[in-house]
Amino acid sequence: MLSALGLATVKKRAPKLKLEPANQAADVNASTLQGVITHRYEILARYGDIVRHAVSEELAKLKHTQETESNSNWLSLKRCRIWLSRSEEVLEPEQLAEVDSVLAQNQSLSTLVQMRRDLARVWESSSASSEQLLADLQAWCQRAQQSGNESLEQFAYRLRRYAA
Repeated sequence: MLSALGLATVKKRAPKLKLEPANQAADVNASTLQGVITHRYEILARYGDIVRHAVSEELAKLKHTQETESNSNWLSLKRCRIWLSRSEEVLEPEQLAEVDSVLAQNQSLSTLVQMRRDLARVWESSSASSEQLLADLQAWCQRAQQSGNESLEQFAYRLRRYAA
């Protein structure tokens, strides 16, 4: 709107998302690595959606059990649901302690959160060579596909389709 009025100019646009065709996404290559690094914010947003969906499913499962311990787990998870999809750097120490407590009680959420941390480390390793980053991304995709979590497996498959 400001550009139309001549009050501002666009200096840089977000890159357009490019995905390889589904049949060519067999393995991670240099183009995939560059695509992952370029679109890391979109990737983290999609991953956050997976975590939020898993939390919602877990809340629904815990809500139907009537045990007192489940009820306290449900309350803790409900309090932490927003924090689980955020980076550790933005959380207060008390919030981080509560998130750790919730993750200790739920293996599938713990796996999702740990995998998100590991994925973020792939593009945060500025000192690593491109070969090392590529190997790290391949290892991450392999672990995701062997996790037994269907949404994580689908995410890893989609991640292999990213291109620069």
